[in-house]
Amino acid sequence: MLLKWIQIYCKLVENKSFTKTAEDFFVTQPSISSQITQLEKHFNIDLINRSTKKFSLTKAGEIFYHQAKKVINQVSLIDSLINDYKGLKSGELTIGTSTLPGEYILPSIISNYKRNFPEISIKFTIKDTFKIIDDIEKGLIDIGFVGSKTDSKNLNFQKFFSDEIVLINSNKNFKDKITLNELYNIPLVIREDSSGTLFSVKKHLEKSNFDFTKTNIMLQVATLNGLKQILKTGLGLGFMSKISVADELDKKIFKIVNIENITPIRRDFFILTSNQFSTSPAAIKFKEFLISEYIPDKK
Repeated sequence: MLLKWIQIYCKLVENKSFTKTAEDFFVTQPSISSQITQLEKHFNIDLINRSTKKFSLTKAGEIFYHQAKKVINQVSLIDSLINDYKGLKSGELTIGTSTLPGEYILPSIISNYKRNFPEISIKFTIKDTFKIIDDIEKGLIDIGFVGSKTDSKNLNFQKFFSDEIVLINSNKNFKDKITLNELYNIPLVIREDSSGTLFSVKKHLEKSNFDFTKTNIMLQVATLNGLKQILKTGLGLGFMSKISVADELDKKIFKIVNIENITPIRRDFFILTSNQFSTSPAAIKFKEFLISEYIPDKK
């Protein structure tokens, strides 16, 4: 942790800006301020003048920077020598994702990334949205991909892509449109309670005073693919990501059942990083790759 504080301090001195330094480390400005304060507490001395608006160092801060820079350069040299010896350029990247990005979006992206950066070791895990958020907050994974946002100041959410949640059915004789009241009586197959898709559906329908607890739930399924296979049997109707059933819709295996007077159920997915923990170089490189290759508008 001390080394991370020193790295952040050196970058801050060079940038002369808390904001720019926060952007470089993909964290918030308060996070940078907090870590600099921890560094000062560790050595029990002020390194930065806080009495003026213009960024400046104390005398101790100037001395510290020159010595700290030597430390950073030496660590960089050691890292380079060891990595050259091991035949690597970077370390390990841990990715956590909810089901939809993990099964339908990220596999091809990670494959392309590995072709560009074969030296990076990647660990890839799929969990529900809220478990991924919890793992990021605890610093257990480097970068996450989720379908819901929270108000936590410790997290940074950047929009990745949008999807539509649709009501699907495999019975070709079933009508193409229903009323919201009819939805109460139609047999439904749904995901588990912790599913981000189910959460989005409930939240959207609540705006029309729809009580999801009064629906006719036939079965709850733990996985997205499991839900898809059950729906193919015709047991009931289900809400699914349009991306996840695109192939089945093209082949006429499924059809979309529209709900009258209900606007499309949109769901945004986000790249998730921590504002509390410094982002690893491998994660920074992966995020840069995503933004340059898959988010053209850089929003």
